[in-house]
Amino acid sequence: APFEIVFGHTSVNQAFDINFEKTYTQQLLKDHHKRMKYLYNYISKDMLEKKEKIRKQKGGEAVPNLEVGDIIFSKDINTRKSKDKARYQKVKVIGPTDRNVVPVQRGAKETRIPIKNVKRPPQVVLKPDGSVPSDEPQPSTSKH
Repeated sequence: APFEIVFGHTSVNQAFDINFEKTYTQQLLKDHHKRMKYLYNYISKDMLEKKEKIRKQKGGEAVPNLEVGDIIFSKDINTRKSKDKARYQKVKVIGPTDRNVVPVQRGAKETRIPIKNVKRPPQVVLKPDGSVPSDEPQPSTSKH
């Protein structure tokens, strides 16, 4: 929209400024570019912080300690055919982890799965006083 429509009539001394709309538009573009750059940096930083928080809650990047005989859940992508079937299957570790591959027993069949397909156990977040939170349900409303 023209400047006169948006902000009203220009003053008399700007009547002969023929490059006014061009310079005004350039200034708007510069401001918009600066705001978008700030917004992009803010959003990307926020997303990285949230990803890091979720990664920490899920057990981090550290390889879980798997002992022989442990029961773990493994992701089995190839056998999941529909949404109603389980994504993870219960398997038993039958040997030590070697080069990010875990030997497991699924039913009567022995196989090897990559460590990335092992569901990591959730991390317990401690209370501020250092104690472990209880599993008791908390009241849904606070009583004052």
